[in-house]
Amino acid sequence: MLAFSTIAQQPNNTVFNIPVTINTSEKNLSEVLNEISNKANVYFSYDATVIVSDRLVSLHVKNEPVIQVLNSLFDTSLISFIEKENQIIISLIESIDKTENILSPIVNAPEYISLSGKLIDEKNGDPLLFASISVFNKPIGTITNSEGEFILKIKKEISEEPIVISCLGYSQKILTVSELIEKETITLHPVSIQIKEVKVNAIDVYEILNNVISKLSENYGDDLLMMKGFYRETLKQDEDYINISEAVIDILKSQYFNTAREDKIRIVKGRKSPDVSPFLWVDFKLMGGPTTMTQLDVLKTMNSFIDPEFRDLYKYNINRVIWFHARPVYVIQFKPVRNVLFPCYEGELYVDRETFAVLHVDFGFSKQGLRIAEQSLIRKKPKSFKVKPESVRYKIDYRYSNEICYLYSAKASIMFKVRNRKENINSQFYSVSELLVTDHKKSQIKRFPRREIFTKSDIFTENINSFDEQFWGNFNIFKPDEELNTAIENLKTNFKSNGNLFLYNKNYLTNSKSKK
Repeated sequence: MLAFSTIAQQPNNTVFNIPVTINTSEKNLSEVLNEISNKANVYFSYDATVIVSDRLVSLHVKNEPVIQVLNSLFDTSLISFIEKENQIIISLIESIDKTENILSPIVNAPEYISLSGKLIDEKNGDPLLFASISVFNKPIGTITNSEGEFILKIKKEISEEPIVISCLGYSQKILTVSELIEKETITLHPVSIQIKEVKVNAIDVYEILNNVISKLSENYGDDLLMMKGFYRETLKQDEDYINISEAVIDILKSQYFNTAREDKIRIVKGRKSPDVSPFLWVDFKLMGGPTTMTQLDVLKTMNSFIDPEFRDLYKYNINRVIWFHARPVYVIQFKPVRNVLFPCYEGELYVDRETFAVLHVDFGFSKQGLRIAEQSLIRKKPKSFKVKPESVRYKIDYRYSNEICYLYSAKASIMFKVRNRKENINSQFYSVSELLVTDHKKSQIKRFPRREIFTKSDIFTENINSFDEQFWGNFNIFKPDEELNTAIENLKTNFKSNGNLFLYNKNYLTNSKSKK
């Protein structure tokens, strides 16, 4: 609470309408509120564990009402203001009692432009999968689907900004919005850089890894961030889709230096396909959903192949140097040493040759690691069933925005084999979970209301609603490919469950008996 000397307000007047003049740059929010308090003679009250009071703000206003000043200082989709006599309470909008007198600004909804198209290889015409389409120097973007298609929605007010299109192994292309509207198909030219062309000085792979860690704050910043994301979860049994669920989410991303504080998730808007159970005996559900996906940020969680304490468990080598998003990057291969009794991964790290920022990670359990990890992947299972993980793969992308790197996308692909000789069951379950960060900004809050947080034990499909076609409005999403669109149409509306229920994620597979 910030408390200052006050003067009784005049009858029938409101503290929100008191005019103030403030001219200050790069000061802590708490100091700016202090200055407003002194000039308007009001109290400000807020919970310091919720509001980020040490963030730097600049304010240049002349004789503007207090409410307009507060609206410029805070994100009014998150924060509301309550007047009580000569006191203004600043609070999370979700945590305020609705019976209170909340003053919320009336804001006209911004106009949006929808851009769509298809990316292909200039030489062979093949679609370019998971390519990035984003607004230049702004954290707004999307990626192409498995057919090279995309949809990007941007506010009309930034339609003059160029659109950057980039893909691993291809030259970057920059187009205006008008050029993008005119083009249904965009071609990218394949390029490569041989290691001898960019080699300046010999560098040890461990020196690169040490630089990755030492430059975390420099490359990824020290700010608490609010990210807007899109999450999709699909499940196939053999060749058939049996569930498709997706949501727009908020990610409260903690600082990279604060490894003890986990990122927090809340669902903004979600939908799912009608559930079906073509396989009579088991039903898989993913635990944790988008919460577990944020843990794929290997730089935040200090995964074993990044953490110096586990470095002796791995072999590293610089495989090559390639051109990636208009920057030369080292491609570092890693794999576990022989006979190590630890669930190690194998894969590749893409490290910016100049800044030592990690831009891309592609990894999964090695065969040896998968055997060791099987016990942690499968907590419980029916005695008569054999459940074996066959493949666990992850991909993470980071993107630059104003010289700082941010988490951009993550993908988890998991395959399990389920067998039961007595019932003549032999089936394969394939789950894909995808996360795309479509926008971000410095956070004004430190936590979500507890009841809104999506936890590791929550089941994503049980926390969202049914499908409808015009659901997303102006939110940026992954464009579904043709196979996924067809699957949505074909899914049945009735859900029948019998036998055993399996819950799994990248760490756990559990079982519980159905009521039947």
